[in-house]
Amino acid sequence: KIALALERREMAIFRWRSILNTSWFVLFVLVTLFHCFARRLVGAHDNGLEDVESIVEMTNSDVEGRRYSTRTLLAMGGAVFCAGFAAFQQSILPRPLMWAAGRFYFWPTLPFSIMKNFPQHWAQIDDVVVIGGAPVALLGHPEALYRLGIRRVVNFCDEYPGPRGRWRELGVRHLHLPCVDHFEPTVEQMEAAVAFIAEGAGRGEKAYVHCKAGHGRSAAAVLAWLVWRHPDRDVDTLHRLLMAKRKVRKRLNKQPGVNEFYRRNMERQKQGKKGWEDLVPDSWDKVGAGKSGPTISGGPASQGSGTGGTKGAPAAPATVVSEEMESNGENSKSTTPTPLLQQ
Repeated sequence: KIALALERREMAIFRWRSILNTSWFVLFVLVTLFHCFARRLVGAHDNGLEDVESIVEMTNSDVEGRRYSTRTLLAMGGAVFCAGFAAFQQSILPRPLMWAAGRFYFWPTLPFSIMKNFPQHWAQIDDVVVIGGAPVALLGHPEALYRLGIRRVVNFCDEYPGPRGRWRELGVRHLHLPCVDHFEPTVEQMEAAVAFIAEGAGRGEKAYVHCKAGHGRSAAAVLAWLVWRHPDRDVDTLHRLLMAKRKVRKRLNKQPGVNEFYRRNMERQKQGKKGWEDLVPDSWDKVGAGKSGPTISGGPASQGSGTGGTKGAPAAPATVVSEEMESNGENSKSTTPTPLLQQ
């Protein structure tokens, strides 16, 4: 009880510090904008106006000439952009705004995420899972991952569907579990991801798990994978092992969803349910946490037999990208590998 109380106190202090830091930043931006507005309105820095009577004597042409310049507008827009991004990073916006901000800031800030992880955009966790940031087709990420042996991809980005067309061309199965940035994936999403990875591992296929930067949402799913694969180890030990391979959230092992997955996994172990089939969700309605539901696309299952899945794999939900899969809700077994995979 004491440890739990201290943990809650630490979380509360961290939350209030984040809010305070963001408030100071927003206050600084507002003061700067007010200062620029006042100086541009009065024009004291250009004409040396000293009193209010001088303002009254200005002609209409003078007022028009003192409207905001392009430089001032760019400065104000940049300040608003930075203030919104700071609030988004501190997760102090309501969930609908967090959803919109995640999509708005994705592409403008993606280069910074890539440079932050450079040159290691992804990291090998074990013989099955590779974790990393959002793959970009323009940078050749799908081809590089394919050469590493990746045949399955789990995408937790609500704001980015990923290069699905390129995955389909390479014969890589792509599972999209949309989760809003700075939010934890649901337990059902993590169970679906682990089942998808484990089913591929039985076929000798490696999986790439990613979100935007590969530190939060995808890291939670990878930690869940380690929990499922190593039931004899506690979540704290596995978290330390994960941090040794990849820079992830320091409090990832304290997240409610991760601990709930750990608890459920321990119960399944006691009941003798050790197969990945027991992780497949009963309903896909619980898996989709974003505006769009989860999707499975591409891969040898859709290109081989054309029946839309593999035996025992999670059944495809309502929206499926691959044309060969869209009319099949049942599970079937693919017996014909694609020529690309044979090569």
